[in-house]
Amino acid sequence: MAEVSKDYERWVNRSMSWIRRNGTRVWGLEGSQTRPDLDIDLNFISTVFALPNALQAMESGTPGRNS
Repeated sequence: MAEVSKDYERWVNRSMSWIRRNGTRVWGLEGSQTRPDLDIDLNFISTVFALPNALQAMESGTPGRNS
């Protein structure tokens, strides 16, 4: 990120911090971090945080994965 610019790196870090503070972790590398009631299949990343509207959609049955 720093290769793009320092401002971009700061923006990405601030954005991700906000998402972690305001989102709910719904998927992670450890089995205990996975919500078994959600349809999530993302094997290429380490964690997924869902913001409130996205979490509501997934809880109502919307797949949380790339199609």
